[in-house]
Amino acid sequence: MNHPVRFQIINMRGSFTMASIKPLHLHAILISLLIITSCHEPLGIGGQLYFFPQTCDTLCISNEGRQDYLCFHVEILGKEASHDYALEDQISSWDHWVFGSSILWSIRYTDEVCTSIQITSSERLFGLDPGSDLSRYFSVTGNGVPDELIISSVKDSPKQLIGPFPIIGMTLEEYLSYSPLIAPSMLLFSEPLVVEHLIENNTQFTVTFSFLSGKQLTSTSGLTP
Repeated sequence: MNHPVRFQIINMRGSFTMASIKPLHLHAILISLLIITSCHEPLGIGGQLYFFPQTCDTLCISNEGRQDYLCFHVEILGKEASHDYALEDQISSWDHWVFGSSILWSIRYTDEVCTSIQITSSERLFGLDPGSDLSRYFSVTGNGVPDELIISSVKDSPKQLIGPFPIIGMTLEEYLSYSPLIAPSMLLFSEPLVVEHLIENNTQFTVTFSFLSGKQLTSTSGLTP
């Protein structure tokens, strides 16, 4: 049975309970945390996180054609937004649990709940006509940036930090099932396909993020080899 799993993190401030995590993701998330902790040494007590909440105003996409798949680097830019101190406390507690103390880095998070991510192509792909939604053939992961976190924002419930993106990725459908505050940066990568002719034909890809507020952000670009 694919029941959610809940676990609790204990830290110096007390405790908090992470949101429900699907078993398919739990293993990948724990692997991500183990790899992160093996790559960093705690700085000792006195480390500091700097939080930068932001609006979602501009979507920047850099598309790469790897040998046998597509990789889209996503960056969302915006203005300064109001702080969510309860959420920031969750992130700080998670950081203490992972590293033993806060590492000196900045954490960006947004104020928009993402409801859909649509990807279209100017060329026929995966057996679908140009302009068809290709999002079912894409997954999302992080790019090694500290603020690439999954934050659930289900209506009428407190925001919950789920954790970092799994290294092996998760489908866009799985990501959107958390009603996430959209991460300000991420990687979108496709299922295997032949990329060379897409670069030769200057195939254009359009990525559209839709938010609960009704706002949409769209970016169109070709592939770079």
